[in-house]
Amino acid sequence: MKYFKIISLLITLFSVNAFSGDADQLLKNVRDKYNKLNDFSAGIMQEGKNPALKGIVYYKNENKFYFDLNNMAIISDGETVWNHNKKANKVIINDAVSDENSIFSFKTLLEVYPSKCSVSTASDGNLNILILSPNAGSGFNFKEARLWVNQENLVEKVAVTMLSSDSFEFRFSNYKLNRGIPDSRFVFKIPKGSSIIDLR
Repeated sequence: MKYFKIISLLITLFSVNAFSGDADQLLKNVRDKYNKLNDFSAGIMQEGKNPALKGIVYYKNENKFYFDLNNMAIISDGETVWNHNKKANKVIINDAVSDENSIFSFKTLLEVYPSKCSVSTASDGNLNILILSPNAGSGFNFKEARLWVNQENLVEKVAVTMLSSDSFEFRFSNYKLNRGIPDSRFVFKIPKGSSIIDLR
């Protein structure tokens, strides 16, 4: 599904330089940071694409998100996901637990994927990198996921290489934490006249 590509970034290769204990501790630190957040917003941009995809992401525990990117929006209330092509006025509806939509969830990236992956670390300047490599039989549809983590344990970049060998990269910036984002932000009202594909 083309919308799946929204959360991945063109991968950059780094050498793994840490032991599993370091990786486990870094993963715990990042998990703890996001689990303690009630909500956040951040700027988001896909580099290396012309025209660039950029916009803003809103996130709220548990698993509520709203990616607003140029002519595309991806919204979830934690149970349902709406993929809205604004220009074509087309809406694809799916369950939030579907494989196609799991990559959009920070909780999935930090809680579900690591449970069936080999987790290691690398470094890139003053950023740490969490590297998730799926174990055999995991059933995941990606080869590798990398999360660049800053000193505040916030994810600044995500890169995912798919089984198809496609790879994509997104950067996050200007985090605003615990601003009291209302639940209504994560409820999508289908525009009148939309073409609807319901995959639930």
